[in-house]
Amino acid sequence: IDSLKKWDFKSILKFSIIDFFNFYRISFFFQTFSSKIKYLLTNYEEYWNFDKITELENQYNLLSTYFLGVDTHKDSFDYDIDGEDLNEELSKILNKKCEIALLAPEYSVKEDIYASQKKIISDLTNKTKIGVRQQNSEYNSKVTAELHDKNNFHYDSSQYCAKISGFKNGIASGFRYFRKINYEIPEGDIINFSLNHLEIPVIFAAGTLVLSRYKVVPEEEAKQLVRKLISNTKDVQGLFAFDFSMTSFANVKYSENLFHYIQKELEKIKTYHDTFEGIATWITKRDDVFIREKNRRINIYFPHYFSHFTCRILGDHKIAVIDYDDVKIVDNYLYFHNIPSDTNITIILEVPSVTKPINEESFVDE
Repeated sequence: IDSLKKWDFKSILKFSIIDFFNFYRISFFFQTFSSKIKYLLTNYEEYWNFDKITELENQYNLLSTYFLGVDTHKDSFDYDIDGEDLNEELSKILNKKCEIALLAPEYSVKEDIYASQKKIISDLTNKTKIGVRQQNSEYNSKVTAELHDKNNFHYDSSQYCAKISGFKNGIASGFRYFRKINYEIPEGDIINFSLNHLEIPVIFAAGTLVLSRYKVVPEEEAKQLVRKLISNTKDVQGLFAFDFSMTSFANVKYSENLFHYIQKELEKIKTYHDTFEGIATWITKRDDVFIREKNRRINIYFPHYFSHFTCRILGDHKIAVIDYDDVKIVDNYLYFHNIPSDTNITIILEVPSVTKPINEESFVDE
């Protein structure tokens, strides 16, 4: 929820003067002119797209994550979280089981103001696991990551390519930054060098389609980009996180068509979809699974309950014994179901047959 108000009288006056000197952009001129007139006559907000997003969610049975700005100290956002209309929309979001996370103001990139704002989101959602995204993707990997960890955020979703959508630093899955160690580690001590919170990078952001106030990426070019990103994500079995902001549905006129296109492309492959909170929780649970292999014996410990869990045994191995019933084995893939918490599963691999060694005498010339 980056902005909810495209026009006010001050902005109408400002941009009317700018548009006057750009009258030769005929299509854009009449488009913005009609938008302003519509606002003046009906008070219709082009950025107030909650109903449009809800229709898309219902059509594809999706759960979205809404990043909400709650900063009150500076004019970071053009909406008031105490407003009656906005509170009504927020209640609808929570009733449909979608997620509300924190949209941190731009200046917080190096300033620790998170605690009070995180509490507002926590009180609103009645949850303790809160995600965060930095406004306008402002981020400092050395400072911001440490601040997010200090304030116990569940995940951060600020990382994306600002100019054109893609895989920032070549990453297509959740990851964690390493923490700074400013002291000498005693010999024998075990230190966890990774930060606790998860980073979930955004692969496609509709905002990157806006090239300037007057120009956006052509629709067919945007579809081609999306198709390539989904294909590349599938190839590495990665995480395809995409972002449509409130403003993108107004500033990129074909956003709704593009959203339909993304869903149709995703329906062609087997996928799992959830809110950012749901994805972060799944990845964290998966990271807690402990796997140990020694002498053709594999031990897997599940500290949490899993409705489904899949693993693959690499190499040319055959399974001799597995002490769990609700599992389906296809080739070297194991598909587990309904694993209780605090469960140990043991897999024993067959000993490969040993071929008879070649008689060295056969190589001796007579």
